[in-house]
Amino acid sequence: MTLISFKVQEDLTNQLVDLLGHYKSINDGLVEKDCATMRGFQTKNIFGYPENYYLKPVIENMLPKKFNLFHMHLIDYDPYGYQLRHNHETTEDYSFILYLNDAERGETVFEKDQTKIKCEKNKMIVFKSDLWHYGKECLTRKKVAVGAMYDEKKVHKR
Repeated sequence: MTLISFKVQEDLTNQLVDLLGHYKSINDGLVEKDCATMRGFQTKNIFGYPENYYLKPVIENMLPKKFNLFHMHLIDYDPYGYQLRHNHETTEDYSFILYLNDAERGETVFEKDQTKIKCEKNKMIVFKSDLWHYGKECLTRKKVAVGAMYDEKKVHKR
């Protein structure tokens, strides 16, 4: 499995949009200088808050194979926000992006074969973490959830 795409139920997407709004309203975010998010707000790992643990099995049960989901953050890009070129090969085995709204432009581009993923609400893509990718500049506000996972058999050691 290199990259797969599927739809999730809207109630999960709406819950994540509400969480993003909550963390943004209390300014509990993190955009460090080594962060790839440009012109946007990014939360910390939402699993750092016990009240969000219920989301872990909900999301793991939707995934195409058994994974250990250990990190998820939410991003709210301003108009003209984008994501710098990066990969996640040193931090996880697989990653996902769940689009929380429709956005004009702002596609996710995977460099290996120039695959472009359109920002469509409820679409989730799961991919190997060593794939180089970036987010093109969006014209409108764009919201996503980004997850980090190990293969089920691997134990999280962080």
